[in-house]
Amino acid sequence: MGAEAEQQQQLPPPSPQAGKADPPAVVGLQVSALIDHVARVDWSLLDRVPGDRGGSQQVSFEELDHILNEVNALILPSHDDPSPVRTMAGGSVANTVRGLSAGFGISTGIIGARGDDDQGILFVNNMSFSGVDLTRLRAKKGHTAQCACLVDASGNRTMRPCLSSAVKLQVTCCLTQC
Repeated sequence: MGAEAEQQQQLPPPSPQAGKADPPAVVGLQVSALIDHVARVDWSLLDRVPGDRGGSQQVSFEELDHILNEVNALILPSHDDPSPVRTMAGGSVANTVRGLSAGFGISTGIIGARGDDDQGILFVNNMSFSGVDLTRLRAKKGHTAQCACLVDASGNRTMRPCLSSAVKLQVTCCLTQC
């Protein structure tokens, strides 16, 4: 593991709110934290991706890895953007609470679970940077969900989420720890 990964592993835990601070005004429930890998692609790459163009179809971890390798091999980085893929916390709930917090200054939080992997740490870093309260986000042993988001020249999205082996928040977790 490189120095950068070691540094990411040593994140401080989310700080509990001191005293009787007000809870977030908006709290979203996202059972599984999700990392999006977003890339602009052309039709030739979409022809190599399992399933129909457009929409969303679940894939295995191996298929997701294959798709991301294809993207990295076929799309050359530009001077303005050294990486062909933008990787960030994703999912409708995470996008909404992050936008409300960073864009409008509304206090937000998220309830859910993330894996104890590098993707889970990336989710925490990305959401924390935007000011989202993560005290209700549980770290669990296992993988964080991921999604390849392939965007064509017209802006159409082909989504390939990998959710099958991802950690999920369980109701019993909420009842015993919240």
